[in-house]
Parts: sequence; structure tokens; C-alpha cells
Amino acid sequence: PDNKDKKVDPSPVSNPAQAPAPSASLTAAPAIAKPSELEEKQVAPPPKEVPQLPAKILENEFIKVTISPNKGEIESIVLKKFLNADKKNNVTFDNSGQEPGALAVFGKQAWQLLNIKDAEQSSSKTYSVTREFALPKGERFILTQTWQIEKDYRIHYEIRIKNPGNAPIVIEELSVSVGWLPPTLHLSGDKIMGETHAIDVFTLENNYVYFDAASKQETFNAPQDNPLKWLGLSNKYFARILMPDRPFRHGNTKERIELTAPDKNGGIEKYFSANASGRLEESATINPDSEFVCKINYFSGPKELGLLKELDESAAGSMHINWLPAWVPGASLMEWLGQLMMKGLLYLKKICGDYGLSIIALTIIVRLIFWPITQKANTSMRKMQKIQPMVQGLREKHKGDPAQLNAKIMELYRQEKVNPFSGCLPIFLQIPVFIALYSALNSAVELRQVPFLWASDLSRPDVVGPLFFGFGLHPLIIAMTGLMLVQQKLQPSPGDPMQQKIMMLMPLVMLVMLYDLPSGLTLYWTVSQIISIIQIQINKAMAQKEERQGAVA
Repeated sequence: PDNKDKKVDPSPVSNPAQAPAPSASLTAAPAIAKPSELEEKQVAPPPKEVPQLPAKILENEFIKVTISPNKGEIESIVLKKFLNADKKNNVTFDNSGQEPGALAVFGKQAWQLLNIKDAEQSSSKTYSVTREFALPKGERFILTQTWQIEKDYRIHYEIRIKNPGNAPIVIEELSVSVGWLPPTLHLSGDKIMGETHAIDVFTLENNYVYFDAASKQETFNAPQDNPLKWLGLSNKYFARILMPDRPFRHGNTKERIELTAPDKNGGIEKYFSANASGRLEESATINPDSEFVCKINYFSGPKELGLLKELDESAAGSMHINWLPAWVPGASLMEWLGQLMMKGLLYLKKICGDYGLSIIALTIIVRLIFWPITQKANTSMRKMQKIQPMVQGLREKHKGDPAQLNAKIMELYRQEKVNPFSGCLPIFLQIPVFIALYSALNSAVELRQVPFLWASDLSRPDVVGPLFFGFGLHPLIIAMTGLMLVQQKLQPSPGDPMQQKIMMLMPLVMLVMLYDLPSGLTLYWTVSQIISIIQIQINKAMAQKEERQGAVA
């Protein structure tokens, strides 16, 4: 049976302390110490009252960062170019009222804050604070943290720990937090299809691994026993990533807390907010008058392919374009194809100036590339349709002898030079590409809140209405269903009556299953259906021409 997730005490502490983690590299985090526990571990009261410094603001064109000097952590990051689903406020990362906050530095033992001093802030893009701490046995150290925001969503973060004493000090399980991240609905209010809410890690062996934040407890707690190149959190559209100048050690932690929010029916909905922390050192020994220094690249922003690749090529894994597990054959190919489709979409946007037109153009290009393969499949299907009366005659003649029937049908195929599988193989070759295109469009934050024609948001279903009992119509998915029916009418009918019934029901099943599909995806699918119908009509015209020429001959 599953164990219930721990409830984290939301009371703020100057520096969260953590109990020893298991030997695994990425494990469930233990409970955070409460203020009363910190007080019990303090060896002596501070010599003077520690001043409470006001919050500091760093800002550029893309983000507004609020830093708590006394906690040494980022309280919030406002994404200036991204609005919530209601378009009233900006998307904002915060700490969900929990500790450790984003970029907080902490260790296994409790740290007693003795003093704090910040440098004069000469720029709106850089801030530095120095705090003095005492360990439980009285050893002191000085922690200096510097935040510098870059031109986009990245923060250059530097940690300096100095030993001012006469003897070496040891800081156990020195760690830094990536912060907290809830699901997309509870971060930005987006009601989406196919949520991704994960803790992402990338090992030194170049393996990308993620842990589903909503999975069962035993699955979530599964260890990842490897040093890590980077560690992060992601949901459908946004990510937070820590990338240090040295690998994270064994003992990295992950945790989640259960929160509640009102649902649309007036009840209470439960969800998880996730956190992860990277282990900088298992045991950091700092000699007298020496320093421990670590520099970290920190990203908190939209999951745009270019931004993530600029951070690091491997960071593109947090986009979750490829939904196949890494161990599945062809998973790396699907990842490559998905990124290729995304790059194509972004390139066409520069030319077309509109994402809706870019989706149409990309769909046309992909279908034209596969036109010869599809043409071959259609030709094979036409030949199969032509010999169907002969096949049916053989079925009647040999209906009591299946072995003889199969032999005669195969002989007929050889005589007529028909391969029953040649119509299927070209279609199977196209499937990975169309899945990759679908995945790229489904994960593109660039389509979020982008209008096209009557659709107000390409990442949401297109809605006209409401018309019936508060429900609106989704014209694109209805058009797509109608086009599927037209396509079936134009294509050769399967010989098996049962297959005919299944094919007739398929569009209606798709309509029900995909009615809430994002309009960017239904636009792609609708255009693809139109191209298929055009190709079928061209094939029919070619076949009729061949028949006329044969009749004349």
C-alpha cells in the first residue's frame, strides 16, 4: 500500500535543515526542521539581534526576481511576457509557502544565523548578500550569495563559503534547492490536455530521466543513483533547472507536498507541488582562510527549445517532446524528429509571421515529402480493389478449404503483381514523423494564447458559442471528422464487412475522443486530411485516364 505524502510545515526558517538522506542519488527528501527544532540545536544565542533586510528586486525585460536576503533564497520570479490563463496577472514562480525556497543553500545540520550584511545594490540586475552562521558545535562560516540576471530567463548564481576560523570546518550534505513547481493548472491556470509534471535529471552518462510528480509513492521515491549534470522541475509549459559548474553528488533529493484548491464544482481539488535539491558536496571541508566556491546557471522560464538549448543541449529533454521511455528502441529517433519539427515550425514562423500559417505550411511540407510514398500506397490499394471480385470468387469456391484458399489467393497476387503489404508499409514509414509533428505541436509553449482565425488560443480547443447548455462548438474538430468521412467514401472499401463497419465508426470515435484537442493540433490534422483527399482525387483521375487509354488500345 502507498504511504501518504508528508506534510511540510510551512513556517519560514532562516535556513532549512535536512535529516540524512538515503544513499541513493535522487531520493525522497526528509522533513524540514521547524523553528523549534533549530532552537534546540543552537549552542548559544546570537550575540546581537540579526537585522531583517527588506526584499530585493532584480529585473530585466523578461523576469522580475524577488530575493529574501535573510533566507538567502528567491521568493518569486514573475515572467513578464507570459500571462495566466485569465490574462489578468503574469505567470509567477513562488515557493508554495514552503522551504527550501529557490536557490536556498543548506546542509544536514542546523545553521544558526548570526549576522547579515548586503552590498550596496548598484544595478537592477545584480545583488549580493553575506551571512554569518554557526554550526551546532560553534564553528563559524561566512556564506556569500550573488545573483546576476542575464538577458533572458537565466540567473548566474554564485555561492562562496569562507572559513574565518583557525581550524578546518566540515559542512555535511551541502545542497542547493531548485525551488517549487506545481502542475500547469495551478501555476498558470491553463486547462490542458496531457499534463507533464516531473522532476527532470540528466546524469553524467548522458541519460535523461524524469520522475512523475503525481505518480504512486513507491514510484516517485525510486532512486536515481548517479551524479547529475543538472537537475530541474517541469510542467507542460514551464521549467526550473539548476546547472552547476560541477556535477551534483550522490544524495540529491526530491519531494512533493499535497496542496488543495477550489475546483470548478465548488469542491476541493488536491494536487502536488514538487521540489528538488542538488547535493554540491557530501562533506565539504573548508580550511582556515579558504573558500568553497560554486557557480550555477539557473533557468526559470518557458520551455522554448532555443532557450533550453542555449542553457545546454541536454536541457531540451525537459520539453518532453518524446513520450517514449529512453529504453524503448527508437526513442532517440523520436526525440530528434520532434525537435526537428519544432525547429521547422519556428523557422516558418519567421517567414509566415503567424503560427497558424506556420502549422499549415509545415503540414503541407511534410505531406509533400511523403507524397511519393503515399502515392505508392494508394496505387497498391487501387490494384487490390481491382482484383477484389476475383478474390471474392476464390473465397466462394474454396470456402471449405482454408489452406487451398490461401494458396490460390497468393497465386492470384503473383499473377496480378500485387503485394498486399505494399499499401501498409509506406503508411508505417510515415507514422513516426506524424507522431513527432503531433508531439512538437502539443508541447509548444509558443502556441499558448496565440490566436488564429476564430480560435483564440492555438494551445486550447477552438470554441464558438456557447450554444447548447453552456457548451460551445469546436469547428475544427467537427470539420476534421467530416473530412475523415469524405476520405473514407473516396477510398476503396475493405472487402471484409466487419472492417467496413469499423472504418465507418472510426471518425465518430475520433470525434468523441479528441473533441477537446488543442486547435493547433486539429488545424494540423484538418489540413492533412484535405491534402489526403486531394491526393485521392488525383489518383482517381490518373486511374480513369489509364482505363480510357487501355480501352482505346
